[in-house]
Amino acid sequence: DEETLQDWVRVLNAVEGSVLWLIRFGTSKAAETNLQAEAQRLGLLDVDRLVFTNPLPGRLHLHVKALADLFLDTPQYNGHGTATDALWAAVPLLTLPVRKMASRAAASFVHASAGQGRVTLVRDR
Repeated sequence: DEETLQDWVRVLNAVEGSVLWLIRFGTSKAAETNLQAEAQRLGLLDVDRLVFTNPLPGRLHLHVKALADLFLDTPQYNGHGTATDALWAAVPLLTLPVRKMASRAAASFVHASAGQGRVTLVRDR
C-alpha cells in the first residue's frame, strides 16, 4: 500500500547505505519497474536502493537473511513464513499490526520469541 511504501522511502532516504531488499516470487520485470517508479514518485532519491533477488533453495535463505540488519514487515498482510525465517536468522523484526488477523501474525511471532532483540511497532493507521 502507498502509506507503507512512503514509510519505507523515508527510511531509505534517512539511513545512509540502507536498501530495501525484496524477494522475487514470480514477479515480472514490469512489477519491479512499477515499484521503482512509485518509490521515486514518493520521493526515493536513489532507485538502486530497491534490491530484488531471487528466492534461494533450502536453508541457504536463512544464512542470507542473517545479512540483513532489520526485517520490515507489511501491515496489510504480514510475512508469516518469511517473518519467522527472519527471526530464525536472528534478524530484528519491525511489524505494523493493524485490525486484520493476517496483519497481526508477525507481532504474535515476536511475542512468542519473548522479544529477544526483536522490535515490534504498533501504529494507528
